[in-house]
This record gives sequence, C-alpha cells and structure tokens, in this order.
Amino acid sequence: MPDTMMRDRDIQSLKRLLRLAWKNLASPSLTSPQRREILDQVKTCNTELRRCIDAAEADRRRQRNGRDLPGTLDCKPEFRFIAFNR
Repeated sequence: MPDTMMRDRDIQSLKRLLRLAWKNLASPSLTSPQRREILDQVKTCNTELRRCIDAAEADRRRQRNGRDLPGTLDCKPEFRFIAFNR
C-alpha cells in the first residue's frame, strides 16, 4: 500500500504543478522562449500524470477483482459442471 500512497501523492503534486504552469503561461511578461520551456514542461508533466493515473487505475482494478487479497490464487480454478435433472 505505501506504493499506492506515493503514487497518489505524485498525482496530486503533478496536478498542482500543472495548475501553476498554466497560471504562469497567462503572464504577459513571459518571453517566447520562456513560454516554450513551460509548454515543454507541461507536456512532460501531462505524460507523467497520465502514466501515474493509468497505474493507479490498474491497481484499483486489480484490488476490486480480488487479486491482491491475501490467500487468493493467481491461477484460474477448474470448475466441473454437474448436470441437474428435474
């Protein structure tokens, strides 16, 4: 679980960083190279944020399916169907 907590903290940090970057882009005092640099950082952060969100969603999906619960098997159980006659 610490990995999940760290990932959630990373997601929140990246969101905060993107919010500040977009706010800084609105400043009229930025030069063109500064804008390009900020936009490059925004693209990098967006990619990293998407990766973190996808990983967090995969973890949540795995937990919902019960694969991370203690005592569960990773293999698929074999079922035998029994005919039911009325």
